[in-house]
Amino acid sequence: MTPMIRPFPPTPTTDLVDAPLAERPTSALHLVHQPQVPGVTRQRYRAHVLLVDADPRARELLSIFLRRRGFRVWVAGNAMAAQAMLAHQLPDVLLLDTNLPPLAGGDLLPHLRRQRATALLPIIIVSPLGTARDIRHGLAQGADDYITKPVELSLVEARISALLRREARLRLAYGVGEGAYSEIAATLNE
Repeated sequence: MTPMIRPFPPTPTTDLVDAPLAERPTSALHLVHQPQVPGVTRQRYRAHVLLVDADPRARELLSIFLRRRGFRVWVAGNAMAAQAMLAHQLPDVLLLDTNLPPLAGGDLLPHLRRQRATALLPIIIVSPLGTARDIRHGLAQGADDYITKPVELSLVEARISALLRREARLRLAYGVGEGAYSEIAATLNE
């Protein structure tokens, strides 16, 4: 099988790391291996997920679970690393913690919704803040779904799958390709 070309270097633990940009190689393209994950027998990934969480233990637990369920997982520990990754390639789904240094994930969400490329990106907030007010606020800022910590891992998988099915139905129903889809997103968010 030919390796996939991705703009980030491989590491033993993750496909994408939240290392400072200065520490990354300057070449635009790097070959990234597809890690062998126990329990995953598919040649292809179900979807690409960007997991943005400041807590390294939560990031590791969720990324291991999702990889075992057949997802390709990119991880970032802060909003700036997430923005750098999103500038290179868009995931299929973004899992976003609202407590991110140096700027809050809540601040990142409206920023992503204003950008043409990420306006329709499916975003699920995964946050320790679980009051009705927090959930309303996250959904009002543009999140597609909201999950409170501690997370039930199978629930995260189910919500990701539901968002992906909805995206596929919308694209099929409107017969919209990638370019036109982002133009529609820009007009919806103006």
